[in-house]
Amino acid sequence: MANQVTKVNGVVINSVAKLSGKTDSNITKLSGREFTGETFTAASGGNSTATDGDYKVHTFTAAGNLNVSAIGSGGSNADIQYLVIAGGGGGGGTRAGNYASGGGGGAGGMLEASDYTLLGTGNHGITIGSGGNGSAGSYPGATGTNASNGGDSVWNSGNTGSAGTVTATGGGNAGGANGRYGRQNSSTGGSGGGGNGEGSSDGGAGSAGTSGQGNAGATSGYSSSYFCGGGGGGKGGAGASHATGVAGAANSITGSSVTYAGGGGGGESNYSSHNGQGGAADGGGGAGSAWNTTSTAPSGTDGKGGGGGGKGSNTQWPYSGGSGGDGVVIIRYKFQ
Repeated sequence: MANQVTKVNGVVINSVAKLSGKTDSNITKLSGREFTGETFTAASGGNSTATDGDYKVHTFTAAGNLNVSAIGSGGSNADIQYLVIAGGGGGGGTRAGNYASGGGGGAGGMLEASDYTLLGTGNHGITIGSGGNGSAGSYPGATGTNASNGGDSVWNSGNTGSAGTVTATGGGNAGGANGRYGRQNSSTGGSGGGGNGEGSSDGGAGSAGTSGQGNAGATSGYSSSYFCGGGGGGKGGAGASHATGVAGAANSITGSSVTYAGGGGGGESNYSSHNGQGGAADGGGGAGSAWNTTSTAPSGTDGKGGGGGGKGSNTQWPYSGGSGGDGVVIIRYKFQ
C-alpha cells in the first residue's frame, strides 16, 4: 500500500528521522494509518569506497561499473552527486639548443553536478581517460614523437537521452619543438594546450578549451629576453604566456575540498627570468621545467587530470615533456 501519512507535526515524513525513539523505517502504522519509512540509494563498485556522514562515496580510477541496486525516495535521497574528470594533455618537448621550449598540456575536462537523479537501477558503466603522452624531441634532424591529448572520461548513468551519458573531454596536448627545425602545434581539449616557445617572434599559439569543462591554453611568451612555452589551460582559468599553468577548481564530493584539473606549466628558456610553473600542486598540473635540466618535465597528477609540464630549452638529453595525469570519476549519494 502507498504511504497514507504525509506529515507528522507539520513535518513531511521523508524528513522525520525518529519518532518516540524509533527510526521511521521501524514504524509500520501511526494512528491506524500505514507509515512507510524513507528509503535510500544503494550501490557498489569503484576502486575505493568511503563514507562521509550519511553519504557514501565511490571513486573510480579505472574502468568499471556503478552497480545500483536501489534508488532512494524523493528529494535528496534520490539525488546523485558526480565528478567526472578526463585525462590531462601531454606537455611539449624541445630540441637541442637554447631557443625553444615546450608548452604545458591542458587539463582534462571537469564536469560536476550535485542534484542528478538516476532513473533506473542496474550497472552503469564508467570509463577513465588516460593522460596523454608528452612529446619527445630529437636531435639531430629526426622528428621526435608528438604529444597526445588526454582520453575522455565517461559515466553512462543509464538515463535516457543526452543526459544519460556524462562525457568529460580529454585535455589538449601542448605545442613542442620536436625536431631540428619542425614543431608540433597545440590542440584543443577539455582545457587547451599551451603553445611552444621559439627563438623568434612566431612562437606557437595556445588552443581553446571546451565550454563548461575548461579553458584555453596560452600562446608562448617571446621577447628579446625569454622564449617560454605557454601554460596549459585549467578548469580555473586560461593559461598565461610567461610559462605559468593554471590551477584547477575545488570540489568537496569526497567530504573535503580537493582541487582538480590544473593546467601544465610551459618550459623556460635560458634567456628567461620566468621559471616554468605548473598549476597549483593540489590542482594536479605538472610544472614546466627550467632551462637545461637533465630530466623529463614533470607529469600531471593521476586521479586529478592535470596537464603535463613543458620541457625547458636544453643543450642535453632528454628533451621530453611530461605526461598528462589520468582522470577520475567520483559518485556520492545518501545511503542512510
